[in-house]
Amino acid sequence: MKKNRLILVFLVFVLVVVSCGENKVQDQTNLKQDVKATMANITSKPSITFQTISAKLANMPRYNFYAIRDPFYTPLIKTEVKQVKPKKQKPSPTERYELDKYKLIGIMTNKKIKSAIFEDPEGKGWVVKEGAPIGQEDARIKRISAEGVYIEEVIIDDKGKEKKNEIFIPIKKVR
Repeated sequence: MKKNRLILVFLVFVLVVVSCGENKVQDQTNLKQDVKATMANITSKPSITFQTISAKLANMPRYNFYAIRDPFYTPLIKTEVKQVKPKKQKPSPTERYELDKYKLIGIMTNKKIKSAIFEDPEGKGWVVKEGAPIGQEDARIKRISAEGVYIEEVIIDDKGKEKKNEIFIPIKKVR
């Protein structure tokens, strides 16, 4: 309704401007006939249908918002986010608890093989070798030395990139 009124006002304005430019005075009847003719062209049906809107939306470009830089990210504060990956297999006994819950009790060395003994929160001891998984954080035993155990943990930072974090667990020496 408002659209029809605006069109009518616009047409009247155009006709007034055109008639002021000429020295001839138009007949009121001609003006009324012009307005009636333009009003007959205007229909009450909306010119935009759902199909035309959906077609326009389908032709719009697609944006990948994950490729745009996060405006709230600040490189001044480094935060590490630990995310536990769901595993398909049944976890081994050394992967039941978080890495912080395990205690290093001892280290066994041989000429070829080095092993470490860890105790879980239940008090059970587990013998692990280099490369064995430990903890729920997808960590692995990287190296076993006489001073302690080096564990490599995979951390996913806030940008989604994987970083490897090395943790050293020293052995407590009894005197």
